[in-house]
Amino acid sequence: MTLRCDARRFLMAALVATVMVGAAALAVWTVSGAAAQEDGGSTAGTQGGGDESRTRQIAPQNQIVTVTTDRTEYRNGDAIIISGKITTNVVDTPIILQVFTDVNPVYINQITPAGDNSYWDIVKTEGAKWAKPGEYEVSVRYGQDGKATTEFTIVPGIGAPGGSSKEITGSTEVDAGSETFDVKYVITGGMVEDMTLDWRDFTLLVDINVTNSGGGSITMELPRKYIGAERTDESSHTTDEIFIVLIDDVETAYDESSPRQTAREITIDFLEGDSEIAIIGTYAVPEFEHMMVVMATIAGVMLVSAMLLRGGRYGILTAHYGRSAASQ
Repeated sequence: MTLRCDARRFLMAALVATVMVGAAALAVWTVSGAAAQEDGGSTAGTQGGGDESRTRQIAPQNQIVTVTTDRTEYRNGDAIIISGKITTNVVDTPIILQVFTDVNPVYINQITPAGDNSYWDIVKTEGAKWAKPGEYEVSVRYGQDGKATTEFTIVPGIGAPGGSSKEITGSTEVDAGSETFDVKYVITGGMVEDMTLDWRDFTLLVDINVTNSGGGSITMELPRKYIGAERTDESSHTTDEIFIVLIDDVETAYDESSPRQTAREITIDFLEGDSEIAIIGTYAVPEFEHMMVVMATIAGVMLVSAMLLRGGRYGILTAHYGRSAASQ
């Protein structure tokens, strides 16, 4: 009887320990994720940037949605970069973008906002509907109350074949599983469409849209906490290693500025037609907090299983020796 009671107490203690370990791991996961999101919110940049003196916003914007163009004058054949930001991202609600000359629509599109609430679109001024010189109005709507407008001018002549080489400064929110982080960038000759992290392959994938026939470049600030390339020598001293950079699966060179303690800044050139940049390091954040919870749960299950087996043996031995004592 004493052995059976001891086994039950031991089993209860194991169960309590398992619950405490799982709760502690879950608390670490939740707190660290909240802190990362708060930090990301305080440092997130805005899409657009560039020379603000070259853009024009003509209507009072209600701050629900904004809109701007990369220039104020274009020729037929030029590419127009239209960009802006929304204050709150409503699920399954697209941004409706329209371009008018007089009252006649010449372009319409639905755009899904990016993770940092920015949006952009590239409009090619090709064809007869863009041939008329004069004022054009860009109108965007978001939800029931969000509306903003701006204007640009089409001037006579044929646009240069080079396309747009505007410099855009922004930041993209990247999903790291249990948390997110921001990658700041400056791009010329193109636009960043998306960034994703494949932590299993230690790879940051950057989708771009090249708007300039001469290509361009992108400079990115890579947070060491989430992705990096390092090597460790025999004395356990860690130094930076080079990244492997692929553009559409072809390895390419890159430039790097002086590394900082919290981030590495690299610059990559691209050509017209390029679409995906892969930056491969030696580590990427592996949903560490989530793995802690999983590992704690597995350890708890194993511990409880072991205790049940031991408890079963205690029960069998107690019953056996109890019957033996009774028979004697």
